Amino acid sequence: MCIAGTVGFLVQQVSLATGRLVPSVATVSVANPIVSVALGALILQESLDRTPMWHAVLAVAGLAIALGGAVVISVAQERAAHPEASEEPAPA
Repeated sequence: MCIAGTVGFLVQQVSLATGRLVPSVATVSVANPIVSVALGALILQESLDRTPMWHAVLAVAGLAIALGGAVVISVAQERAAHPEASEEPAPA
């Protein structure tokens, strides 16, 4: 766990050092809950309550919405920062 924590910290610092904060922060914001769920499931043997089944469906849907929202925000911020890159070229 100490090695994984150190590696995670170093990867986060490298991503922030690129200077492109919007994708870095969005990635870290989405990766934190995913890694937490993975650690809980793999190491602590936790699982979703599937009684009734819609609990698991709702949890997965919420995770998908959070991931989609982070991607939309990141793309919108990048387009706002570099409007010339998002323009389509004129037809020849």
